Amino acid sequence: MIIVGPDEKIYPVIKLTTIVDALAAEGFSAAEALQGVHLAKNALSSPATRVSLNQTIECYRNAARLARDPCFAFHTGLRFHIATYGIYGFAILSSMNFRQTMHFAGFRMFGARTAR
Repeated sequence: MIIVGPDEKIYPVIKLTTIVDALAAEGFSAAEALQGVHLAKNALSSPATRVSLNQTIECYRNAARLARDPCFAFHTGLRFHIATYGIYGFAILSSMNFRQTMHFAGFRMFGARTAR
């Protein structure tokens, strides 16, 4: 069994790219968005770039600190395609029953408990 820690660079950079782009739309530089992330701006455009969970969290912290729009997280979340979430997103897209999919996704993603 392989144990992956929060500093292992295994995640695609697309989530950070989306946050940096959303902050740029508010007038912030990539350097501001990536402060403390230890990632060069040019690495954002490479599909080969991988980031760690800690880098992603630091970028999200920067967004929370910098963003002026109180709905920043919501509006930025709309920019993400469900496929960004990997095999989990693919499973949701491949579902044949919307109600069961939403029950599964809500339960898994948010720990929601629903009555059967």
